Amino acid sequence: MKRPPAVLIIIVAVIIGVASSATPAAVAEPRPGAGPAAADYANPVAAAPPASFADPSVIRGRDGYWYAYTTSKLITIQRSRDLITWEPAGTVFNEANRPDWFRDTTGIWAPDISWLDGRYVITFSAIDAAIAPNPNRSIGVASAPTPTGPWRADPAPIIPPGTWQPFPDQPPRMQGIIDSELLATPDGRRYLYYGGFGGGVFVQEVDRQVRQRVGEPVQVIREDAFEAPHLVHRDGWYWLFFSTGHCCLVPNSGYTVSVARSKSPTGPFVDRTGARTDAPYPGGTPVLTPNGNAWTGTGHNTLATDAAGQDWLVFHALDRHRAEGLVRSLYIDRLDWIDGWPVVRAGRYASEGPTPGPIPAAFADAVEGAAEPSSELWAGRAGWTVGREEAGGYLHAEPGGSSRLLARQRFGPQLRARATFRVTGDAAAGFVLGARGDDPGIRVRLDPRRPAVIIETAGKQTRAALPADVDLGGWHELDVRLAGRTVIAEVTEAGLHDPLARAEVRLANPLRGGTFGLLAESGPVDVDDVTVAGLAAPETERVAEPEPGAAIPGTAEEFDGPLGMDWSWVREPAATVDGGTLIFPVQSGDLTGTRNSASLLLRDVPAGDWIVETKLSLDLHDRLDPRFPQAGLVVYRNDDDFLRLAVRGHARTALTEFGKESVPAATPTFGSVLNLGAAAPTTWLRLARTIDPATGEQFYRAGVSRDGETWTWGLTYTLPAGGEPRLGLVAHGGDHAQPAAFDYLRWYAVAP
Repeated sequence: MKRPPAVLIIIVAVIIGVASSATPAAVAEPRPGAGPAAADYANPVAAAPPASFADPSVIRGRDGYWYAYTTSKLITIQRSRDLITWEPAGTVFNEANRPDWFRDTTGIWAPDISWLDGRYVITFSAIDAAIAPNPNRSIGVASAPTPTGPWRADPAPIIPPGTWQPFPDQPPRMQGIIDSELLATPDGRRYLYYGGFGGGVFVQEVDRQVRQRVGEPVQVIREDAFEAPHLVHRDGWYWLFFSTGHCCLVPNSGYTVSVARSKSPTGPFVDRTGARTDAPYPGGTPVLTPNGNAWTGTGHNTLATDAAGQDWLVFHALDRHRAEGLVRSLYIDRLDWIDGWPVVRAGRYASEGPTPGPIPAAFADAVEGAAEPSSELWAGRAGWTVGREEAGGYLHAEPGGSSRLLARQRFGPQLRARATFRVTGDAAAGFVLGARGDDPGIRVRLDPRRPAVIIETAGKQTRAALPADVDLGGWHELDVRLAGRTVIAEVTEAGLHDPLARAEVRLANPLRGGTFGLLAESGPVDVDDVTVAGLAAPETERVAEPEPGAAIPGTAEEFDGPLGMDWSWVREPAATVDGGTLIFPVQSGDLTGTRNSASLLLRDVPAGDWIVETKLSLDLHDRLDPRFPQAGLVVYRNDDDFLRLAVRGHARTALTEFGKESVPAATPTFGSVLNLGAAAPTTWLRLARTIDPATGEQFYRAGVSRDGETWTWGLTYTLPAGGEPRLGLVAHGGDHAQPAAFDYLRWYAVAP
């Protein structure tokens, strides 16, 4: 909503050592640079049933609540003050406002929430199984003035159903148009990401209103193994988070979140090893993967940032110990950026049991339920009032002159301050940091005349332009972080990790501190949902990944002669040794479900903890195969109780799959991560085993490499105590035309 033209500045100032006689008991005064301690929590933070919390998307409302939108026929809404305790907040749709283009047979899942040009916007997946061809998938759009509605759907999908043709000699198939994600970029453009297993993940530019497509879609992730794109713009990179694997097969789901990055929102996206996500051997660096605890199916993520600036991955998962089947609950865990790359809990992955939670604000004003600015929170309230609109209350500064609204709270020199602003005409609004006496400190301002964010210190200005068509007369979030001598300011539409502008200044000397307040200049200016906290200290060291130690004597097999007596076959022999290589033609048989026809070459394993490695050559690059030719390692107890790490092909894509089959109920269930990391025509495979000394449970973690030097480690599967498995080699799922060549099989102790 636009306001009448005028001029106003808001300044948030932070002063250290200034006594306050009116600090309220409800807002404890922290030590310099500190704030309230994070409360412990335990996953899941919202447990299903009764509701499903699958495929979450979150946004912070101006009322100080976080809102989560999750898959259901009507899209379930939950809200939370702290990202830990959630309560129902309605649904997006009901029988009265369901989209006109829906049928009774239409289902909804995977919503994505944004705030764009004065309205909350949800994009969502719709499927109608009753419309031919089947299934019929599309992306719809709905909008509302508040996070809880009232919601109104657009009259037609923004992305209509489509087809793709994986094999030229077969009819086209319906495209997997699911799992949408909306991104705003600093040049004022908007991009909609969508797609999944049927055809790949695409990005489509759309207009500002998200009602028209612009140009043609661009494929950013290979087909047949990936879904759930989520975009973050950080440090000059577009980070593409995505999920891969079986999402929902309790207890063996290998659902995993991976990431790749690009300098452009349309790619190409490249993982940490340099592999592209749209290549025949697609890449992806693990961010979150099952780690052997109770949680499987850890994926379909979004991001939230707490008051102190710490990022949190929000995702769904399953409890592998629950017998009632598919129950996807809501989880959160800390997301660290280490050496520039994101990973959950420094590589520990999903937490089980009490864990420090999001850091709360030391100062917070969501301006709800008040007729005037709070006297407990603010001093010098002249010229400031409280306004109201459908989305709630907000602080308002009248036009004319310069007006400051100072907080009674004190903070240290390391902090994060954020709020949402609405600035029109000749006004300016922002934060001041470190004002002391005659020293004005650092001013961080929004300028709507030439849209920009400005950092001003010691009489010097650093300006970062906003897109020319940005209207600061609509609500935008300003996020300012002060760490030592560095000041960073970002402007977003709603704090959804897609800054429209970013300014950074290096101070000559560290800021000692100052009062925190709001300054309005030439108004009118509106401000809402103000929070300040001590800046979170980042995690800088990743946990160690498995490393081989000394070779275990008497276990290496170099295939430089006939197979010894320690090898045996399950079913018919199917491989030969030739010149230091085991040649294993890819059989037509299989090993999953009831299709137990593949031959296995097995041997006993060493006792205790170990790492086993092989070098596999299997070139699937140019083979357009409708089956699943694969070869690799197997940890085998019987045909329905095994783990398998393999390079696997299908159609135009070759992957590294790590999966598990067991019999949790009446029939065997096989689940996997469909791409642990990028493969190549020659791929190195490792399995690291550790045994819990207390329970005897066995943990197997998989690693892959394209050069034998740089390894990507991912998913951990477990086997119960007792009954030592055998380990060996497999090659099946094809037509004997693909030769798999194994150079060796070597065992190592696990390095300390």
